Amino acid sequence: MLPVDILQNMRVPGLTIAFIILNIVIAVLLPIALFVWLKVKYKARFIPALLGAGMLFAFGILQLLFLRLFQLGMLISVWPTPVFNIILYIVIMCLCAGLFTETGRFIAFTWILKRDIGEIKTPLAYGAGYGIMGIAIVMSALGRLSYATLINNGQIVNRSLSDDFIVELIDFAQTNSFDLLLIGVRFILIFTLYICLSVLVWLAVMRKQYLLYPAAILLHALTFVPAILFDLRVLENAWFVMGLTALCVLITAALIWYIYAKIPNRAPVLLEPEFEREPPSP
Repeated sequence: MLPVDILQNMRVPGLTIAFIILNIVIAVLLPIALFVWLKVKYKARFIPALLGAGMLFAFGILQLLFLRLFQLGMLISVWPTPVFNIILYIVIMCLCAGLFTETGRFIAFTWILKRDIGEIKTPLAYGAGYGIMGIAIVMSALGRLSYATLINNGQIVNRSLSDDFIVELIDFAQTNSFDLLLIGVRFILIFTLYICLSVLVWLAVMRKQYLLYPAAILLHALTFVPAILFDLRVLENAWFVMGLTALCVLITAALIWYIYAKIPNRAPVLLEPEFEREPPSP
């Protein structure tokens, strides 16, 4: 049977379509809702959010260029065995995820956002800017919705499509609906992680606790370990990987909250020495 004949008898489940729409709603409304809340509660400015989006884009390009060189083997050819190559691959991929992103935050809070550096709304608004990641989810989801419409309406038969593309549509139609839900879940986790790490780097700059900057890189890297292991097929269950990622994000968020509570976000008030104070009036 030809691929087009197989596809003609297939339908995309309604649950799959519902989860695709849900992913769009999450990717669009979550960043907007966060910024609106910050605007209403803290009178946050739009500049930090815009800068967060810009830094993610700029340093994301630098990261992709570096990883492209790495994946071509230009940085691992000196290692003698595949085992070393795999270990180095995991280390480099995880550290790059933290190094480039956290460096962008550090530069933004140190030199660009000096005006608002003393207020918690700044790193929260900066983190909200990472909602730009949702554009990729929305574009991908709209493409899947168009595929679902073509398949369910039987419009594939009347189109001249390559066999490779038809096979891709068959794979999409056979995708487990709950696997698509992972896209929205992952966005929520990564978005939460980026906001928490924005607060940590902000604390590093505001309170001059500069060791928190490499700590942010390390936490970022460790959180991405399950995803890299999944890419290497060391871990094969996507929901298990997402559970590990969620655990890492929760631990990171709790740790950063603890650090935030221990490091005051305002300069301490200096009291006058006792001998300089005026004696109380009788």
